[in-house]
Amino acid sequence: MANNEVYEAAGFSFPTREQADAALEEEKKIYYIKSRLNHSDPMSILVIYNKMIKGQVMKTPVGMAFLKELHDELYKSKYVDPQQIDSIPFGASYEIRDDMTSGRDETLSQKNEEIQHCRDQVRLCRIIIGALAVAVIAMFVITMKSDNPNILNYEVAIQNKYSAWEQSLTEREKKVREKELELGL
Repeated sequence: MANNEVYEAAGFSFPTREQADAALEEEKKIYYIKSRLNHSDPMSILVIYNKMIKGQVMKTPVGMAFLKELHDELYKSKYVDPQQIDSIPFGASYEIRDDMTSGRDETLSQKNEEIQHCRDQVRLCRIIIGALAVAVIAMFVITMKSDNPNILNYEVAIQNKYSAWEQSLTEREKKVREKELELGL
């Protein structure tokens, strides 16, 4: 069963409810902009028009018709250089997206930027890990070559120190006993 229902908004017919709702939202934006627009100042109209073009504010045929009105008004003005007026971007097909972004190219470029950012982060992490590994290896080498007691050789160092004291004490004790024997004590 085919859905042949047509939705109307702002004098246009749309095949889906979402597209009609988007057109109604743009119609509200247009009324707001028209209420604030100073038609006696063509340069302010130019600034607003170019901002709407760059920001891709209007996406439906309703918005495009409004942009065309502003475009024609700017071309008629003798105070505006026609080269300053941006052209209205509009593809052959009309489609409303949930996120209302400009389309696939923008999404792909964002993904490419994210991928490049991730690659840069991974590269930075590898450099940091490499530097830390070199530092740890250097610490182990310094520790092994050092004569000072440390966690790796403290037991042997302490035993050597006490055995040297014991040998020194044994020699002194032997000398003291020899002297006692000589003196007859």
